Amino acid sequence: MSDELKKLYEEIDKCRGCPPGTRELGWGSPEKILFIGQCPPARQQKFDKYFFDLIDKAGVKEGDFFFTNIVKTPVDMNTIDRGLFSHCAQHVDDEIKLIKPRVIIGLGRHAASFIDAFNIKAEKLMHPSALRYPNSKVTEEQWIARLATLIK
Repeated sequence: MSDELKKLYEEIDKCRGCPPGTRELGWGSPEKILFIGQCPPARQQKFDKYFFDLIDKAGVKEGDFFFTNIVKTPVDMNTIDRGLFSHCAQHVDDEIKLIKPRVIIGLGRHAASFIDAFNIKAEKLMHPSALRYPNSKVTEEQWIARLATLIK
């Protein structure tokens, strides 16, 4: 991680506009793929394993991506104050400028709304957890194929 990115994360870690809680700052290898999620999941381990299995099947390896969230602390995205998105937009914009990814991929409807609202040039994918819903319109195989297409 670059010194500039470390400095940015020190600033974000001190941010008083963010919800209280343990912050999860971005992680991974910059420059290739940047995934933007909604917020840190409450049950981190279950999401991580499932997410890693999916992206691995699409050909994305550990050193190929950087992951960050719009909101850096766990929150209920269904009841979140949309003003928080505006507050967090600068943090995400600063991350993008420092990471300089080849492709940006938003995960989920909240990330998609955020990307649209702040005119971020990015692709959008269904949130991986939504693939587990019985009425999901997208299969795991379709999601993996779409990701594989986006990262070529």
